[in-house]
Amino acid sequence: MNQEQQAFKKILWGLIFLIDIRLWGVIDVLPDVFGMLLVLKALTELQQTAPSFYRAKRFMPVVIVLTGYEFIGPFIAGLMGEQLWLWSAIIQSIAILATNIYLIWLLTSGVREWANGKSLSKLADTAKRRGMFYGAINLFGTIIMLAFSIVSPLIFKALGQPMSFLYVVTTVMVVALFKQAAATAVEK
Repeated sequence: MNQEQQAFKKILWGLIFLIDIRLWGVIDVLPDVFGMLLVLKALTELQQTAPSFYRAKRFMPVVIVLTGYEFIGPFIAGLMGEQLWLWSAIIQSIAILATNIYLIWLLTSGVREWANGKSLSKLADTAKRRGMFYGAINLFGTIIMLAFSIVSPLIFKALGQPMSFLYVVTTVMVVALFKQAAATAVEK
């Protein structure tokens, strides 16, 4: 297994940690911060192969701090007042959404650049489409959820599960891109 294939597989596994599986609605079974540490390791190996991988590596400290705070947040919630915790959770959610969209854009752009460098135009096109789709769906979904949280809490609650499912689908599509890139790295 070559270095590029190993790195793409590490990113694949790291991104799986972005899918929230929570116990009792609080404890994330796959804490994002551990997945992001795996992505950071992979980006260290890939940073020379595409400019976007280098930019992603430089952005990772922000992602790791935010996902680290997300991991410890439930444990320190009792130390904060209820109002402060609520505002902290809202700001944290918005910050994590923005960083995830940007990170996925950088990662998919890295695959696109890498694929273009190896004359793999089909993979490059797939990477571009999946990056744009991930960003559009997550941004649009968040705006809809915020609007309904203000207008109708009942509709907000009803949309929660379908929107979560859509998030999982878009994440799995990006994971599949890295699986495809890893398979292609073996061939090239």
